[in-house]
Amino acid sequence: MSEDKFYDLRIQKIINGDSDSFRGLFFEYAKSLIYFSNRIVNDFDEAENIVQEVFVSIWQNRENLDPSQKIKTYLFVAVKNRSLKFIRHENVKHDSFETLQEIYQTYNNADSETNYNELKSAIDIAINKLPEKCRIIFEMNRYDKLSYKEIAKVLDISVKTVETQMGRALKSLRQQLTNFISILIFFL
Repeated sequence: MSEDKFYDLRIQKIINGDSDSFRGLFFEYAKSLIYFSNRIVNDFDEAENIVQEVFVSIWQNRENLDPSQKIKTYLFVAVKNRSLKFIRHENVKHDSFETLQEIYQTYNNADSETNYNELKSAIDIAINKLPEKCRIIFEMNRYDKLSYKEIAKVLDISVKTVETQMGRALKSLRQQLTNFISILIFFL
């Protein structure tokens, strides 16, 4: 049997729900996909998460697989896309958090205790306005210094859910604290 026919047969078995064939696919490609993702995201743990997410997605959507498509190519493209999405998401989170930190530090170093207290109060109010799940995840990450992976384990949710909730929290805080950003720009 040619190699292409072997892979076509394996994909067909996976489509039909054969977990042994899927496990074989995972063990054949996971290691190289993790190293590939790590070269993009520069975080081995996150690379493992990305590859795991790709394989979970494949298993959950196995009926949509195309047996004639080269699975190796499909896997590498999927991992590349998820890795790039992770980097874009991290950049947004990083930029948002840095902006909040700059505002906080500027007010913290300002001569006016009133301005500092006003900002601190606005931040506390903005955080308390977040939906409960979103607020808890934000506080666990920012105040308790837990990683996304640790939060996911503690709350028994996926790392992806933690990422989504943190993105929502940061977006909401940016919107709610817009007035403070414009005041700083005006006075700088």
